[in-house]
Amino acid sequence: MQAVLLLRSSRKSWRSLALDPLLFSFQVLHLMS
Repeated sequence: MQAVLLLRSSRKSWRSLALDPLLFSFQVLHLMS
């Protein structure tokens, strides 16, 4: 399941990383928690 969530997020993650690094970091921390 973790890999699936990571895959699903990866598609949007690169966009978030480029648009808003802070938001991207927040999403990563939220997924890890």
